[in-house]
Amino acid sequence: MFPKDQIRQFLIERAGKAYRRDLEERRPSYENWYRNHRAALTARLQETDHSAGEALRTEVVRYSHLKNYILAGGSMPDIIIACDDEGNLTDCAETLIRDYFASHPKINLLYGDEDMIDEKGVLQDPWMKSDWAPDTFLSTFYFGSVFAFRSSELLLINPAARTAADIEPRASIEADTEEETEARAKDVDPALASFIYGTICLKLAQAE
Repeated sequence: MFPKDQIRQFLIERAGKAYRRDLEERRPSYENWYRNHRAALTARLQETDHSAGEALRTEVVRYSHLKNYILAGGSMPDIIIACDDEGNLTDCAETLIRDYFASHPKINLLYGDEDMIDEKGVLQDPWMKSDWAPDTFLSTFYFGSVFAFRSSELLLINPAARTAADIEPRASIEADTEEETEARAKDVDPALASFIYGTICLKLAQAE
């Protein structure tokens, strides 16, 4: 290769690198989109009156505890937010959930998008879910790691004053804490998954 050709090749490669670098900087990455989305959402939340939503009581209940929580027969919040044991809600999730239920009194069930976060805190695997699709719901549990519902809807699942004590012995109930602790260390077991997905979610979805 002649010196002139080498210079030309060098200039082509340098221009190519500069072009690719500029293209990458201009490309709206998911991380950049989310950062802008969070900034806009935070600004909107600061300008919003949350008094109606704040009147609703919410409680986050982990999947491993959900069955016992529902069957315990105790006082319930207005809204139950069911969450996978290994998942975490964003800092504004409860506010958004309360506000939505408050402004949509006929809506009794919500589910949301989710993502995986790596050890550096970087979002890496977004799961943007579709609007309500019954066929998809019946073929896969696309509620995923979080869903919320009005506790009044539990009458569909746990009618009258039935509690866990009516179903299982006291010794079994007292052992729940140990079982829940173990459940948090692994995937939801099939029996609990059947209760969450096949009983609670299915009945709530059918009602909606």
